[in-house]
Amino acid sequence: MPIRTNRVAKINIDDLFGYASHTLDVDESGVTIITAPNGAGKTHLMRLATLLLQFDLPKLISEPYGSLSLTFTDGSRLSARRIMHEGGVFEVEVEAKGKGEHKSISFNSSDARLYEQFSDALPRAFVQDAPFKWTTRLRAQEASIERLSMHASTEQSQILDVTRDVQYIRKTFGFPDGVLIDTKRLYESPFGVDAHSRYSGISGSETRTYSTAERMNAYIFQLRRQLTRARRETVDTSQRADMNIANRLMDAAKATVRESDLRERYQKAVTQQELLARNSLAIVDAPVPLPTKMNPTQRRILKVVLDDWERRLAPLIPLNNKIDALRRILDDKLGPSGKSTSISPDGELQFRDLRGRKIRVGTLSSGEQHLVALYTSLLFATPSGSVVCIDEPELSLHAAWKHDFVDEILEVASLASIQVILATHSTAIINGRWEITRALDLQTSPAQAAQEDHLSDDFDGEAGDEEYEL
Repeated sequence: MPIRTNRVAKINIDDLFGYASHTLDVDESGVTIITAPNGAGKTHLMRLATLLLQFDLPKLISEPYGSLSLTFTDGSRLSARRIMHEGGVFEVEVEAKGKGEHKSISFNSSDARLYEQFSDALPRAFVQDAPFKWTTRLRAQEASIERLSMHASTEQSQILDVTRDVQYIRKTFGFPDGVLIDTKRLYESPFGVDAHSRYSGISGSETRTYSTAERMNAYIFQLRRQLTRARRETVDTSQRADMNIANRLMDAAKATVRESDLRERYQKAVTQQELLARNSLAIVDAPVPLPTKMNPTQRRILKVVLDDWERRLAPLIPLNNKIDALRRILDDKLGPSGKSTSISPDGELQFRDLRGRKIRVGTLSSGEQHLVALYTSLLFATPSGSVVCIDEPELSLHAAWKHDFVDEILEVASLASIQVILATHSTAIINGRWEITRALDLQTSPAQAAQEDHLSDDFDGEAGDEEYEL
């Protein structure tokens, strides 16, 4: 699947909490840092942008804002307007505009109740992956409107119409996915209830408390799942290559192959094989060493062998780059306490003490678990092209780690092909990167803000406030 490159260029919000308005120019290269005093609305801005990208219309109705718009690098625009009608009925109007395309959706408080009833009434054969998106447990494919309509009452047909419109916008406009990471709740419920259900095998309707080890293993499982997928792709590539080996040898019989080019490619593949082996990703043995001197027939045969070898390695290289980055970041932070990482043959991220003995992930410190949860989720669970909003990443980070955070997140954003917007109070997090920092000013008087501060939990004093020196 091609990586989507459409990114957010600007965010506009009006009447936030009934009095604040902001325009945020987003850095298109990968990471934008938001700074603001408490109460300016940085958390709500990121939350609302994420809800709009997710098309979470029920939650967009209940948030304290007037209008919100996202402008993208391709010139398209996604906006929401919240309206209150007589009788206390709220409505949100979502509009998508692109090149020659336009679509709007209206959704009100009554629709939200019908949506909840419809979702609750669906059989367990359906899993809700996102707002207005259900997949079938058996085939893991998005459920069609026709399939969903079999379980909708006449009164709920409006929900099917909205679902159809949301599906149309998602497929037509190519807007990125939205992901919000609340650092304070990073290890409370990774990937949501449905992801826990698929991971642990329990019903999504069951309520239970997850231990620290279970929560952390849910994050680590994402790496193993990607590794399994990449290995499967490599095996499929090998099988396809084996099926037409005779035709490719015949095609190569008259080809001109330069020995120097062949040796250069071979050495590069050997080096890549060694890098993959460090992360237990080298699932094929290297071909026989090249002869000291090769005749034309040998060069032609070895070219076909090398072509196949490179095809087998190709699906594993991007994943290996991600694993290398993760392990380098973690090992740098774990090293002073005598710990390190390794990858088991079955793809499990493991942790070891100074003597090389395996230690349980639950024994890591809260700060170390924070890093594992954050970076595994970004590298291995976040869809390519997503816009990821991170609120106060400085929480649980050691003071020395904060200085490295932006450089690390820039590398991770590049490897995962995601766009990151983060809000912070910490000048240590910023660490001089003012070119990607944007300040939100509270454009209202202190008296007005005091009257409205009950509308926002963003006014609460939290860890990190003492670092705000901007």
